[in-house]
Amino acid sequence: MKRLFRPCRAHSPAAIVQGLLALALSSATAVAAQEGKLRIVQTNSAGDNVHIIDPATNKVVQVIDGIPKAHGVAAAPDGGTLYFSNEIDRTLEIVPTDVMKVVERIPLSGRPHNVAISKDGRKVYVAIIQDCRCVDIVDLEKGEVVKSIPTRGTVHNVFMSPDGRQLWSTSKPNGHVYAWSLPDLEYLGGVEVGHIPDWLTMTPDSRYLYVANAGSNDVSVVDTKEMKEIARIPVGQTPKRNKTVVFP
Repeated sequence: MKRLFRPCRAHSPAAIVQGLLALALSSATAVAAQEGKLRIVQTNSAGDNVHIIDPATNKVVQVIDGIPKAHGVAAAPDGGTLYFSNEIDRTLEIVPTDVMKVVERIPLSGRPHNVAISKDGRKVYVAIIQDCRCVDIVDLEKGEVVKSIPTRGTVHNVFMSPDGRQLWSTSKPNGHVYAWSLPDLEYLGGVEVGHIPDWLTMTPDSRYLYVANAGSNDVSVVDTKEMKEIARIPVGQTPKRNKTVVFP
């Protein structure tokens, strides 16, 4: 089967640019794009397409059709391929950025939400919110789900630690976050946090996980080494998307 990822050359200088991966409510995240091209990837959760925006002109320069209710999006490390979770068809959509159209659809175990990609660009981790209490692991070289990790509750979000050594997920129904080691996928345990944990971010050293608890209006701080909540910070109403930023 044709590979659905593009391995990075070991000694070539990769140009990494920051982009906005706008999900259902236009959250800002970082994406590696094609060398020399900065693009904003805008999903449309009530439509069946994705818009590509050039921030130099603030105009839509391309439209990817045929992706109904796109939820999660990830980019290959070299920016050569985009991966979208399709809630309607319950698939992972493969879109090479040189053609900007869906070239492959990989069936998933259920209705997907957010996605994460491994640092080497070979695997995509998909949170399954319905039909399966699991995280699907998609091997992009094989073009299929090679394993589904069972979870204790439905999964809304998946997050990879900055060092690439842990995979975290949130379970809204039971107020926990769960972790697995990478790449061996050994279960590390779960940590009780606030009510309806939603989005995740981590410190750059991967030591502390910050969990936005939409139902209890606070943020849990989890020590990922000790696997326990060490603080709970009151914030505003219904906190969701979060991001770690190193200010100058």
